[in-house]
Amino acid sequence: MLEGPSAVLRRPLAENLLFRLPADVLINLSETYGTPYFLIDEATLRRNARDLRAAYSDYSGKVSVAYSVKANFLPRILRTFWGEGLLFDVATLEELYFLERSIGSVERSIYTSTTQTYREFSRAIDMGVRRFVVGSSNGLRNLARAAEDRGVKVEFLLRINPELVPPTDERFYKMGKFGVPIVDEDGEDAVALIEAASELKWPRLTGFHFHVGTQVTSPSKFVRALDRLEELIAIARAEGRDLEVEVLDIGGGMPVIYTQGDPGLEDIAPRIIERLNSLADRLGSPPDLVIESGRFLVAEAGVLASRIVNIKRYAGLKYAFLDTGYHNLLDAAFVRQVYPIRVVPEDGHAEERVVLAGMLCDSDDVFPIGNGVLRGASLGKLVVFGNAGAYSTVFNMPFHAQPKPPVLFRDLNGNVSVARPRESLKELYEEEGGLN
Repeated sequence: MLEGPSAVLRRPLAENLLFRLPADVLINLSETYGTPYFLIDEATLRRNARDLRAAYSDYSGKVSVAYSVKANFLPRILRTFWGEGLLFDVATLEELYFLERSIGSVERSIYTSTTQTYREFSRAIDMGVRRFVVGSSNGLRNLARAAEDRGVKVEFLLRINPELVPPTDERFYKMGKFGVPIVDEDGEDAVALIEAASELKWPRLTGFHFHVGTQVTSPSKFVRALDRLEELIAIARAEGRDLEVEVLDIGGGMPVIYTQGDPGLEDIAPRIIERLNSLADRLGSPPDLVIESGRFLVAEAGVLASRIVNIKRYAGLKYAFLDTGYHNLLDAAFVRQVYPIRVVPEDGHAEERVVLAGMLCDSDDVFPIGNGVLRGASLGKLVVFGNAGAYSTVFNMPFHAQPKPPVLFRDLNGNVSVARPRESLKELYEEEGGLN
């Protein structure tokens, strides 16, 4: 049954989809479709969308949620969020293609390209995109030329880099990839781009965009970014710019509960809303607020089910070998993400220290376990990973010539269908040029 917005936004880990799915459902699906398989739950997708919007209901202006398509571009997910009235944060022409093919419209998209080329701006405008994000002077010139060549008026948000880490921090060079600083001695800064935008006819500056990171566990980053934005607005107005902020996109970063100690929305949103409302007061009217999200919206809505296919003991540890690996859940190796894990079927065995070893011939293919212990991990049982709906299927890779696993979709009535079929070895062979 579909749940509405939660009265209490914190959902204990025990209420995660992983633990709400009946064991017999997971087992029956493994018998029907084999393992590994992904399962996406429609009710959880819709609940997350409504919860995120509800979390910002105390903001004094209009609130919109934009789904970051990069997290999972499964057409069923795109259609579900379209039905919830979401906007779409689209970063590439290929994602835009998926959106258009899945829904038949790109009118709710915000094009947030990293490269910002004339070619992609031109194509996006031709497809119907009217709102863009720009984070470089060359990008602004490209957008202006693309819009003028087509005789189409478009809107854009200026992406600022709030520079939340100092230049001495090793992460600083990575942060510089996105957006422009408030003020910079080289001249390519937000102040200069605001001035340049004032002279343009076809693209119109309607507001600002920033992104402070993913899985942000403290509201202070958002508050500091908003402080920096207010500094920029003050500088621009002091220089005589008639600057109206109609739209403010604060990016993503809303946290997902992977372990019991992770913060929930109710720990993050109130302080951000407080700062947003104070900024709106100083502006004179509240801008339309856009909250981007990928991970929060889809992570909990997906699980990855695998099977224990071998057991061995070494140096006092039990090694449980799975029929999946980091090629299906890359963050386990890439950022050592600890996923909630469930062994199915459950039984009364005591907890024991277990190493979950993936199937790949790579020593990094070991799945982190929160406290290092599992209950009942024995040969033939399922090991199911929760919060596997985000940055999982989009990273599937054919390492060791492994075909993509199927993605199943559970609708509001509990019916399960195939959203993406299991790739056959023949299909993978042909994809890799086997017929050439």
